[in-house]
Amino acid sequence: MQQKPDESVDSDRPGAVRFPCIEGCCPVRTIIPRFRKQSYSLAEYVSALAADQTGLSKSDGARIALLIGEGEIYLPIQTALPCGMIVAELLTNAFKHAFLGDRTGTVAIGFARDGDTISISVSDDGPGMPEGFDPQDTDSFGWQLIVNLAAQIGGSVHVSGPGTRVTLTIPQAQGSMP
Repeated sequence: MQQKPDESVDSDRPGAVRFPCIEGCCPVRTIIPRFRKQSYSLAEYVSALAADQTGLSKSDGARIALLIGEGEIYLPIQTALPCGMIVAELLTNAFKHAFLGDRTGTVAIGFARDGDTISISVSDDGPGMPEGFDPQDTDSFGWQLIVNLAAQIGGSVHVSGPGTRVTLTIPQAQGSMP
């Protein structure tokens, strides 16, 4: 299934329509060159990405708190880029679906190293995913992007609640220490 364009027209290009998922990933490629490193601090990279992503969101920053964890996890560029695209898409989903109307809430991004794996989680305290939702079996372009990017770096995606919590788990070999 193809992603449906948003009803708004791109003012920079008359006649063009916007694809919010793809638009949400654009900050990923603009943030990486700012750092110009071989290895990227996950906390630093995701903080910059989240700041840009919340700027793109139509969500009111006073209604939605964004919490970003700390940690000494570093990723090479070939892993940082797909992880950044996944986080950007998950943030877009949270801002778009978890806090409809005037609902307030929190989006949290966390990182952990556990033995031979690194985990990145994006969670919100919204209403959660529909019963029986399976990210591996959906027509959603955004979820297909998330699952395929995770597979590209040898990772997996797990969705849980309460609210929505998406955890990307990648092999330790994909990340390193500074």
